[in-house]
Amino acid sequence: MRRFPFIICTLAIIASCSEKGDEPVPPTPPEPQPSSGYYQAAVSDNGFASEDLKITRDFASGDRIGVFAVKEGAVLDSIDNLCVTLGDNGWETADGTMLTADSDITYYAYWPYTESLPSDIHPEGIDDYSFFSDVIDKWEVPSSQENAGTFEAADLMTACGTANGDTLSFAMNHQMFLVITELPHKRYIFTNENGLPDWNVPATDITFEGFGPYRHEDGTYRYIVNPMSPAMTLSGTYGEGEEMQSWEYRTEAVAGGLYYNKIGSGAETVEHNLQVGDYFLADGSLLPKDADPSLISSSDVIGIVFQLDQSRIGEAEKEALGGNVHALVMATKTVQNDNYFAWYNNNGVYSRDETEIGMVSTYDDDPYKAFELSDADINGYAKTKALREQRTEDYEAGYYEAFKAAADFRNEVGGPSESLNTTGWYMPSCGQAFDILRNLGGVTLNDSDGFIGSNLASFYWDGIGPVVTNLNQAMSNVSDENKNDFKNSGYYWTSSYCLDDEARYYGVIDIGSNVMCVSTYKRDILHVRSILAF
Repeated sequence: MRRFPFIICTLAIIASCSEKGDEPVPPTPPEPQPSSGYYQAAVSDNGFASEDLKITRDFASGDRIGVFAVKEGAVLDSIDNLCVTLGDNGWETADGTMLTADSDITYYAYWPYTESLPSDIHPEGIDDYSFFSDVIDKWEVPSSQENAGTFEAADLMTACGTANGDTLSFAMNHQMFLVITELPHKRYIFTNENGLPDWNVPATDITFEGFGPYRHEDGTYRYIVNPMSPAMTLSGTYGEGEEMQSWEYRTEAVAGGLYYNKIGSGAETVEHNLQVGDYFLADGSLLPKDADPSLISSSDVIGIVFQLDQSRIGEAEKEALGGNVHALVMATKTVQNDNYFAWYNNNGVYSRDETEIGMVSTYDDDPYKAFELSDADINGYAKTKALREQRTEDYEAGYYEAFKAAADFRNEVGGPSESLNTTGWYMPSCGQAFDILRNLGGVTLNDSDGFIGSNLASFYWDGIGPVVTNLNQAMSNVSDENKNDFKNSGYYWTSSYCLDDEARYYGVIDIGSNVMCVSTYKRDILHVRSILAF
């Protein structure tokens, strides 16, 4: 049976919610009245709860709730599914509509906001459940909730406003039920001094029968169920061959409840000091850079950690991973085994202005300034994202050949797993490529030691060390089938825009001009070595 919220809303001197009980309720002192005549909204989450666990969400900038105002049994036209958004100055409306402090008004709210609710509300309702009862009954909960946005949209919270002075508080009650499934997996607890978040690597060959849960950053799988729907059985398998295990759970859903479904041993914790040079495996596991060579060569290595400095990781990478960024990883193989790709070429046309979609030019007549612009460009993921979202047809058609090849690299190496919280592969920007050469190639790359300016916004470093040898030494214990060595006089694209018809590549050589950064025609065909963030 459905568990009804134990909260009832009444029309009191101010719109408020009071608890229902058998004993007489003593009179309460009058609440302070708003000095402005209007309320400022405050929103909190009462959480999903079981006997020993409670999970709440923190509302973030951009979150939206829908608000209704009821007076004398009717919804006010001015506050009828009014969208209220959390911004820098609190919860605000786009058109400036205020929540009037009227003792005859009762306010109701729900989250997440939608322009069109699936059913009618009931102004005669006496609490948030009865007000939204038909909405709750018809609330769409898709069977596939793998995407974070889809998972959040499946949830539904409702509240009746409680006034106190200038504040109208909406303590949200979850009207859905949450199932959390924890399968056996590996959890890396990093011992680094800068407090990196944990890293969860899922079990192999996970399947879910007829439903798709959202994989949370803590390694668990979360799934929303509408208690008004018929009871259902959630089931799945993990492992392979003779080690394959199956599980199932039959839902007994109640509004605001949760069930923590721990399968087998749950999480195996591994303490690890994450370092530049550590090996990243196809399933997301990590090996220390000083691990036994035979273990490294026998493992499915697909990348090497090259950057831990959070200040040198792009904002788009951080946003894509919800702020939980650990490091950047360089692929141990080049795309399509040293194949060649154009940066942009549309049937012979290779001049195009990518600043229109947010790319920043790294061109300057002064080579020192050109270096500063290039080194500051640590936004490789943002460029690929911009092309995918704003030039989708051209990207899918292969006109941005190097970018698409870099992103499709997973099809070649079989990793990382799509269930991992990574950006996926993409082409590094100039600054990210420089960090590979610095941190794995053992060169400084500043604007003094060995720096030589050239024309056409290009520059070089001369006599600074055997960068190719050092790069290949970092991969020396990786099996031959899992790596492509850097080539002497090898030229590799970056995602950095320079001019409408030019972009930047980097070249490496052990003797003479050890590193070069050149602006060249986008139609030229060069190698690509992908990176990712996790």
